[in-house]
Amino acid sequence: MTNIGLRPTFEADNTVARIETHLLDFHEDLYDMHLQLDFVKYLRPEKRFPSADALIEQIHSDILNAREVLPYVS
Repeated sequence: MTNIGLRPTFEADNTVARIETHLLDFHEDLYDMHLQLDFVKYLRPEKRFPSADALIEQIHSDILNAREVLPYVS
């Protein structure tokens, strides 16, 4: 699951986009590794949340949606 955006909940004045990818059910160190991302489905637009907790709640919902799109991910 990947976010490409400005992190408006944490960096309201930022103009530099970042790419953040969460690999579902994967818990190994991939720093300094080259990865290829394939985009399968757009889940939702980026938005500013009123709190970190509200963002975390949305991310949990996003993970459920991603699992529906990628049924081979347990």
